[in-house]
Amino acid sequence: MLTSNHFSKVAPLDYPLGSPYSMLQYSGGRNIDTVTQHNGVGASSDNLFSFDGSIHVLEITGTVTDVTNVAAVTLARLEAIAGGAAVPITLAAGVALTGMAVNSIVDRHGPVATALHFHDAVALAVEDETVNTLLSPFRVYYENGSTNYIRFAYTGGAGTDFTIHWQMRWRPLGEDGVRANVVAV
Repeated sequence: MLTSNHFSKVAPLDYPLGSPYSMLQYSGGRNIDTVTQHNGVGASSDNLFSFDGSIHVLEITGTVTDVTNVAAVTLARLEAIAGGAAVPITLAAGVALTGMAVNSIVDRHGPVATALHFHDAVALAVEDETVNTLLSPFRVYYENGSTNYIRFAYTGGAGTDFTIHWQMRWRPLGEDGVRANVVAV
């Protein structure tokens, strides 16, 4: 049985003028969602955020907070989904998260053809950001008449049990009075 525990928080950001994030102060936000997966056998997914307009996602990152059993977690990826088939946000083939430890980071780290990035917290590391990795922004275009989501999908096995705390920074694409809203689900 797959269960999820969620909480949401929307908070304004207070970055200095001129910062890459300063555009978020009044035109977007930060949403936080915690996903707990128990016994996700086979193909599983969890809707992280719903949105009601086209959005510009500046960053989406997950921090692993529990890893009771991740021996069979494979094909991990981010997707957008509405009324039809899922649209990849990261490489559809996914990545194995079998070695993740508490405090590991999972994030989008390049264009759609790039697998979900996973840094295991078992060793100290420093990584330079390049044009492709700096926040890895992307756009998600709203589908009318459907509930639109950004979700985390993976394949699990018996006893799969882990928790990832997700954070997304975003802003609406339309500034013509049609404002998008994002909610952690």
